[in-house]
Amino acid sequence: MWALISYRRYAKKCAGTLQKEAFCEHKVTVSEKGVSESTQNSNCHFNWDAIDKVEYNESYLFIYNTPATAFVIPKGSQAKRFSGI
Repeated sequence: MWALISYRRYAKKCAGTLQKEAFCEHKVTVSEKGVSESTQNSNCHFNWDAIDKVEYNESYLFIYNTPATAFVIPKGSQAKRFSGI
């Protein structure tokens, strides 16, 4: 019983931490080396060989770091930088 209660508390604590990380400002930098992401609490980098795929449409660039998750970058005011895509 103690393990179940402890696990539930741990799960709630993790969920709160993950939500803070998911719902905050993210800075994504695309360079020749790969894609970097930084938030107030963390930094990560993906080399291009670790990127699953890159797709785009008229409005967004999608850089998939896994088959199910992607960096979604609005072209917006940076449209000229993506004109070759």
